[in-house]
Amino acid sequence: MVTANRSPIIAAPRLSKSRFLTVLTVVVLLSAACCVRAADAGKLPLASVKDPRDFEGTWTDLPSNSPFLLGVDLPYKPAAQDIAAEHLELFKRGHAAASAHLTCRPTGVQGVTSPKGPVLILQTPEKLVFIAEEDREVRKVFLNEQHPQDLKRSYSGDSVAHWEGNTLVIDTVGYNGKGQLDEVGNPHGQQLHMVQRLTKSADGNTLTNVITFDDPEFYTKPFTKTRTWQRTSGVKLDDYDCAENPRSDLFDVLTWQHDWFRPTCQFPVKDGKLAEKIVCSVPNSEQLRGSSPVAATAAIAPAQQAAPAPGPEEKQAVAIVNSWVAALVAKDAEKAASLMDEEIQYRDDPFQKELKRGHAQLLQDLKRLLRGLISMRIQDSYAVGSQKDDVLVLVRRVDELDLGGKHITIPMGAYYRVRNGKILEWLDTPLADLPPPPTR
Repeated sequence: MVTANRSPIIAAPRLSKSRFLTVLTVVVLLSAACCVRAADAGKLPLASVKDPRDFEGTWTDLPSNSPFLLGVDLPYKPAAQDIAAEHLELFKRGHAAASAHLTCRPTGVQGVTSPKGPVLILQTPEKLVFIAEEDREVRKVFLNEQHPQDLKRSYSGDSVAHWEGNTLVIDTVGYNGKGQLDEVGNPHGQQLHMVQRLTKSADGNTLTNVITFDDPEFYTKPFTKTRTWQRTSGVKLDDYDCAENPRSDLFDVLTWQHDWFRPTCQFPVKDGKLAEKIVCSVPNSEQLRGSSPVAATAAIAPAQQAAPAPGPEEKQAVAIVNSWVAALVAKDAEKAASLMDEEIQYRDDPFQKELKRGHAQLLQDLKRLLRGLISMRIQDSYAVGSQKDDVLVLVRRVDELDLGGKHITIPMGAYYRVRNGKILEWLDTPLADLPPPPTR
């Protein structure tokens, strides 16, 4: 709850007049370029333009829509207000915070509220597909369907729609929380529920998008914003080079609130010289976990510093993890599952980004794992510290698997978070990401 004496975000320092006019000039010029391009383009058949339920064609944001900021008058909770104020201050100083758009990541909600270029809508009786030129986003909206029960969270969420008169109502849930509402960085979480009401004008040349955001994690109440798109008939979407494999020094000026925005592949730059080869790396454990509780405990005991001898709780936690591995070696999925909490969060694939949750799903996945498991050998297991009632245990394993008759051996790392005799979190990760044991 926002306290009564908390300063509203609108009171944050504003852009200087000269900088604001510079930004505004850029926005107007970009928008004017879109309009000139549209004016030279051909037109859709009149019947399609006049049909109030036919959205097919190419659309762009009106010049009056800010491409950067959804608003500074949002009903923030304290955490969201702090994030927004920090980003607004950076923006005021002309300093950029990393965003999905700047680093070629999926833009999700931000792509809906503030598309940077033309958006092509394709439409059938069963679905609409929104294709954005800039950032190369593809969003599917399914008509007259329900959200699936086994919904998989994603950057863009799951979108279903129905007609209310000639207004298309799009309902979207299932976000993974790795995005933001706009370029400045107004946050959103996994609980975001977004409802859009799209209505085409009588002349068919504008599309009004009334968007309601309901995110109890970051905002005190639902709020609504309106964006208007203009038809740019005949415009063809161009190629968009999203600077994949960029120079590493391009990101030195950015502030990183979230590591999941960082590009996976980059050209290293040393002494001002560009390397000949691209360097790629699997996102590290913290990037994949995002705000997972393990992230907070992973840095408790730096590997290069001497650590105290493990206490009774740490020894017990290591023993529980070793027993879990032993149960898998014995092909006893039920025994392994019994050592894990009912609300277990886990990732059994080191290259999988999303965490899985729940005991029932865990048991199914353990049985599937055991069908291909030949052996699992612990090289080392050690506690790296505790936080409140949790102990973080790191394990170096060698897994031998049978994949369709082909035997492979995989060095593996894993994080386990243990509390009160149960494993609350299990995250397999590439061994290279695992810090070495602390010296005792």
